[in-house]
Amino acid sequence: MIDVGDNTVATASIDYDGAPRIQDGDYNGVATVDMGAFEFQPDFDGDGTPDYLDTDDDNDGVPDASDCAPLNRAISQPPDRVSNSLRLSKA
Repeated sequence: MIDVGDNTVATASIDYDGAPRIQDGDYNGVATVDMGAFEFQPDFDGDGTPDYLDTDDDNDGVPDASDCAPLNRAISQPPDRVSNSLRLSKA
């Protein structure tokens, strides 16, 4: 069963397939261990590569490390630098 286990009793860091043991299999923003010996291996973009091995989860051509929204194909550019119009105040 996907994302229904108890993270406090998950002692191994990988499952029997070598996948990371605690993943967010239902994409709700909370990583919860799965029941059983194997962790569900989500594949957000359906390219056949599990997300934990996929460097571009939404398949938009921008690697996840540089993508400001790695699970949203419609947003595919890294965020721009903040311009010099930003002002900080101590107040």
